[in-house]
Amino acid sequence: MKRASPGGLTLAVVLITGLGIAGSLLPFKTCRSCDGLAHFLLMGTSPSLPPRPPPRVGCPDCSDRGKVSLFRSWLQRRVAASIAAVLRGLKDPDGLAVRRALDLIVRESGPAYFDFLKHSPPHIDYFRGAEFVELEERLYLLLFAESGSGTIPGSTGLLVILLSAEGRALDYVDVSCSVREGDLFPEVFPQDARIAITRGSDRSRTGEVSYRVRWWNDFDRALKSTGNEVCVLGIRGDRLERIGK
Repeated sequence: MKRASPGGLTLAVVLITGLGIAGSLLPFKTCRSCDGLAHFLLMGTSPSLPPRPPPRVGCPDCSDRGKVSLFRSWLQRRVAASIAAVLRGLKDPDGLAVRRALDLIVRESGPAYFDFLKHSPPHIDYFRGAEFVELEERLYLLLFAESGSGTIPGSTGLLVILLSAEGRALDYVDVSCSVREGDLFPEVFPQDARIAITRGSDRSRTGEVSYRVRWWNDFDRALKSTGNEVCVLGIRGDRLERIGK
């Protein structure tokens, strides 16, 4: 029996190792979870606007690269198909696709969610984006929408919708204020799943600013804030809650 030469064995090991690295690292196909949403949002950024950090979706399956490797494409996705439909829908400029996907998730969440987004309903003008966060080994999707103009005349608002990565509706918080105070923007801190809602305005405000906060299946709360940070939200027990004063 002829023995394999050391050079041949070395070549085989190098070849197998190379194929393994290529299969685990090189982009192979479009991520089925986020459909390359982060890249899509980045391409839609206007060069005339002030520079901002690249859009973050935080896709748990491709880490916002937009593509997955050959080996990763064989693994089970961490994101349900219904949540992936929401992310694909965010590419639709008229917002109809994401609203249909969201309505389907609500219906599939069970009878307890019959009035979700219908109880004192916020008016959704358009969807701003989405971001994944993970807390205590639970993966969530935060969906953001402009909400204020159809609720109270002269108001502007930000709607934060909490969904599970498995495809369930969980909670929402709607924050609104007068349009004179500027638009509201979310800033997500993924390390502890906090959402800071800030006021975007060209003028500094030193006095108190009045805001209105509404939770799903809860009553409205009026609050006041100074500076540009309105309030901070956190996640506890699959619900959104206000952190701090």
